[in-house]
Amino acid sequence: MSARSTVAVMPVYDPGEGLHERVADLRRQVAAVVVVDDGSRKPVGQLNGIPGVVLQTQGNAGIAAALNAGIRRARTEVPDLGYVLTVDQDSELGADYVAASIRAMTAARAHGLDVVATAADQYNDRRAAADGRVSGLRTALQVAQSGMLFSMEGLDRIGLFDESLVIDAVETDWVLRARRRGGLVVLADGASMLHPVGDPMPITIGGRPVRIGGRTRSYSHHSPLRRYYITRNRLLVYPRFTQVALRWLVRDTLAESKTLAVSLVLGPGRSKQALGTAIGIVHGALGVRGKAAPSLQRTLSDRR
Repeated sequence: MSARSTVAVMPVYDPGEGLHERVADLRRQVAAVVVVDDGSRKPVGQLNGIPGVVLQTQGNAGIAAALNAGIRRARTEVPDLGYVLTVDQDSELGADYVAASIRAMTAARAHGLDVVATAADQYNDRRAAADGRVSGLRTALQVAQSGMLFSMEGLDRIGLFDESLVIDAVETDWVLRARRRGGLVVLADGASMLHPVGDPMPITIGGRPVRIGGRTRSYSHHSPLRRYYITRNRLLVYPRFTQVALRWLVRDTLAESKTLAVSLVLGPGRSKQALGTAIGIVHGALGVRGKAAPSLQRTLSDRR
């Protein structure tokens, strides 16, 4: 199978300038691009004139629902569909990203590995973190959903994304489900991607930026509502996979706790950050799923 049997799925929400160019660049690597407008406040009218691009609209249901809708549509666009590539609206993929991803999956299968998906090996000019090696190939549990290449056999076996999570931990849940069933995600050598992570926020003390080793230190700042989902969904997902990847789950929880601590101590909007975290803990413990209620969204809004 090749790029001719690959469809890219790109969920968008209020995309900024440059969407047309990114979609056109992506189209050069795949058979078709399915753009799923996840309830943008203004119509997405920037894609006219690009052959092989399909626009599908839905209400604002979250990234998991948008991805699933796009995957279902992809099946109808290419009858012999072999792979689906998921891409965020603000991701920039290397010129041979898809080819590198398919090569990695083909090589892994040649070694007899049960590989269900690949992910970027280079992420924002840094090598992506692996959790191990199998037959010389790097495997991973925590990957960015953007840039993942899924085999259709893998999606059929593992299932689609859990829409009740809405956003955050959506890809992690899928990867852990795959690992529990013996399926691996490998980091594709040569697959390079640029993608913003949160809002980079400089760490300041007394109004002065913290510099270590001559570099200004920063952290990924998230809105209070996003913090709610991050906290809630980890509590919903992680306890189900302690027998699959306990050591990794502990490491990731500790790493996220450090980011949260910086946000609560030094970041802006600390009271709402704390509130979003607290409600996320309660809802996660109670098993609350789905989109946050409108009243909660208003409570956690960044708007003053």
